[in-house]
Amino acid sequence: MKTATLTFHRALNYGAVLQAYALQKAIEDLGHDNTIIDYRCKAIENFYKPVRFYKFRNPIAYLKYRKNYKKNSEKRKKFEEFIMSYLKITPKPYKTQNSLLELNNLYDKFICGSDQVWNHNITKNDFSYLLEFVYDMKKKYSYAASFGFEEVKSELLLDYRNLLNEFNMISVRERKGQNIVKKLITADCPVVLDPTLLLSNTEWKKVAGCDLKFKNYILLYILMETETIFSFVNYLSKAIGLQIIYINMSEEKPGMINLRNIGPTEWLSLIMNADYIVTNSYHGTIFSLNLNKNFFVELLPSYIGVNERFETIFDTFCLHDRQIIEGQNENIFKPIDYSRINNIIEQEREMSMTFLRRIVDDKNE
Repeated sequence: MKTATLTFHRALNYGAVLQAYALQKAIEDLGHDNTIIDYRCKAIENFYKPVRFYKFRNPIAYLKYRKNYKKNSEKRKKFEEFIMSYLKITPKPYKTQNSLLELNNLYDKFICGSDQVWNHNITKNDFSYLLEFVYDMKKKYSYAASFGFEEVKSELLLDYRNLLNEFNMISVRERKGQNIVKKLITADCPVVLDPTLLLSNTEWKKVAGCDLKFKNYILLYILMETETIFSFVNYLSKAIGLQIIYINMSEEKPGMINLRNIGPTEWLSLIMNADYIVTNSYHGTIFSLNLNKNFFVELLPSYIGVNERFETIFDTFCLHDRQIIEGQNENIFKPIDYSRINNIIEQEREMSMTFLRRIVDDKNE
């Protein structure tokens, strides 16, 4: 059985490439061939391209942007090395929606997910991630797909309803995604684990990079800088007497070890070897859980609309006490009960793998 996965494998994001690897690995562990479609979504590709000079009124701002873009280029090289080493992708890239049509006769099943593949704000209404290019409805599946918003825009309701109706099986990553699907097509739609949780911490240790020669540290990994999260991590550092390592692509922060151009395997190693982790990243949180780390999470601003995924984690694992609120958390000396957490992970992993097994074993009849 030949399966193909469509996801955000080219995003310059640690969680994106690692979840792509994890889903492929999980499918192959079930005894089925899997290839990730090397789709170059225009919206995502453009997000990482340099902005032309004329878009900047201030030349200094442009030079600063170019400097950061050059740094991202070095980071991109490490991501591409990871893709070449760890992901099995199609022999050629697909740069347009129409070019994907030729894949119909090459694969028995198409699986979209995980990540926010159904977020039209990210894809700019590229419905390839809803498998619009697949002719045969029996070949369409999703695993842990995410919308990344609470409601579908009224002008896109019909598109989403029609395309979701064509899926053979659907699963999502968050409860709100489950609610969206049920409202649109009243289909059975389980909430399953992010693919990175399908692999054990032992399996992730095989992927982690070499020892970066840092010991006894707090890892700060954030998607958005806020005064409150810096206030908390500095307080934590003083309280427990550990240095802060900051994975940082912006201005260097004094009093911290600022690391730039970190690749996926190095990032994984930093998570794995940290004593504490402070984050506002979904996958920073997921990997902290899976690798049994002491961690604290600050939610992103509500206007971004992605906090449901954190709430799903907090509720599933009863971890509301790890949330940073207004720069504070009173549980810095309280360890997480990972005997309880790991039992929940095992139960959820078994359920999620059962669903994935249903996809790959489905006879398409």
